[in-house]
Amino acid sequence: MNALVIAAHPDDEVLGCGGTIARLAGAGHDVYILILGEGITSRYDCREAADPADLEALREKCRASARRLGARDVFLESLPDNRFDTVPLLDVIKKIEKRIEQLKPEVVYTQHGGDLNIDHVTTFRATLTATRPMPGGCVRAVYAYEVASSTEWAFQQFEPVFHPQVFVDISGTLERKIEAMNLYESEARPYPHPRSAEILRAIAQRWGSVSGLPAAEAFECVWSIEQDASAQASACTGCAAAAAQNGPPAPHAAGAGLKVDVVCANCEHPVWVWLGDWRARQGAGCSVRLLNCAAYADGGDFLFLISCGEIVRTPILSKYRHALVIHASDLPEGRGWSPHIWQILAGRTRFTVSLFEAADKLDAGPIWKKEVVELEGHELYDEINRKLFDVELRLMDYALAHADTVKPQPQEGTGMQYYRKRKPEDSRLDPGKSLADQFDLLRVADPHRFPVFFDFRGQRYIVQIRKDKPETGA
Repeated sequence: MNALVIAAHPDDEVLGCGGTIARLAGAGHDVYILILGEGITSRYDCREAADPADLEALREKCRASARRLGARDVFLESLPDNRFDTVPLLDVIKKIEKRIEQLKPEVVYTQHGGDLNIDHVTTFRATLTATRPMPGGCVRAVYAYEVASSTEWAFQQFEPVFHPQVFVDISGTLERKIEAMNLYESEARPYPHPRSAEILRAIAQRWGSVSGLPAAEAFECVWSIEQDASAQASACTGCAAAAAQNGPPAPHAAGAGLKVDVVCANCEHPVWVWLGDWRARQGAGCSVRLLNCAAYADGGDFLFLISCGEIVRTPILSKYRHALVIHASDLPEGRGWSPHIWQILAGRTRFTVSLFEAADKLDAGPIWKKEVVELEGHELYDEINRKLFDVELRLMDYALAHADTVKPQPQEGTGMQYYRKRKPEDSRLDPGKSLADQFDLLRVADPHRFPVFFDFRGQRYIVQIRKDKPETGA
C-alpha cells in the first residue's frame, strides 16, 4: 500500500502521525511525506530576512526525521510560512494533485480543518479538493490528524471540531516518534509545552486510554470507500492488487523493476535507519520494502534477512528468487545470535560477515560472499555498528548486482561454535573488577536497548560511555 502524509510545516507530520508512519513503514508499506510550507520564515520581521542556512538546516532535519520514521521519501515545497492564505488555493491544490498523480496513494493523511493555524486550514481544504473521489482515482480514504499546539489551541471555537473515531496503536513506535521529533531541535520545546516529549507521550497515552490501547494516535475519518479487490484493481491504475502466489515466482525479466523485501524484526534496531538510507539510494526501478515481521513478506525477487530475530521457513523463502541472510561470522563457525558481539568480548579485533542463502536449517545455506571488518580495539558501540552496517549494505549491493553470475559455495566444516541469544543480564558489570578487564563489555552494549549496569549497595546503576573526541568520518 502507498500512503501519503500531507503537512503544512516541517514537524507537523511527526506531531500528527509520526507513530503511524513508523508503524506503516514497519509493516512494509511505502509512506511518502509532502511538506507544503517552508517553515520558520514567519518568525522574522519579513520573509526575505530569513537566513537561507536556517531554512536548509530545517529541510535537512525534515529528511532525517523521515528516515528515522522509515518513510520512503519526503517532498519539500516552499509555500510562505503562516501565509498560505496569501497564495491562491488552486496553487496549493495543484501541488498536492501532482504528488497524488505521481505516487498513487491509497490512503492520505492530512491536517485537520479546525486547527488554529491558518496554514493547516488551507492544507485541509486543498487536500479535500485534490482527493475528491473521481472514477479511476486511487485514493480510498482520507484521514485528518491533530497537531499538538494547534488543534487543541483552537479551543473548539472553529469548525469543524476535531472528533476522532479512528485510533492507531503506536505503543511499539511511540519512542521512534519522540526521536523523530527531537531531530527538530528548533521546533521541539521543553515541558510543559505541547511539543515536549513528555506531553507527546501523554497525548498518546490519553488516546490510548480512550481506545483501550497503551498508546495511540487519533484520526478523524474524512471519507473512506470500501470496494472489493477486483473492482479496485481495475479502477485504480498503479495501485497494488492482491495476488495469490503458488510456488516460486517467475524469473525476473531483464530491465524490469526489482522487488526487494528486507526483514529486520525490530524497528528500534540501529540498522533500521541504515536500511532506510540504503532503500532511498535504490533507483526508481527497484521497489524496496522494510518489514519488521516475516509474515508480511509476500514474494518478489530478493528477500534479505538482517538482524531478523526469527527463523524464516521454506513457505516464505520459496516466494522469492533469492532469499539471503547476512550474518557477522565466518560461517560455518559462529552460528547463532549476535556473533560479532561475542567475538569482540572474546578479544577479537576482526570478524567476518557472510552473505548466504537462507535455509530451514539455521545459518547453513551456501555462501555468496564474505567480507572482513577490521577493528582497532577502541571503537565504541556506534562506531562498531558503522563499520558493520557499511559492510552489510555493500553485501546487499553485491547481491543485487551479481545475482545472475554468483556461484554459491557450500559451507565446509561442522561449525562447532554456536552463540546463544544475548539477554539483558549479559550487560551486567562486576564492580569488583577493573574497567580495563570489562572495557569490551562497555563498548559493545547497546546503550539504549541493553545498557550496561551494575548493582552496588542496594541500588542499580546504568553506565554509559562516550569518547571525549569521537571519531569522525563515514
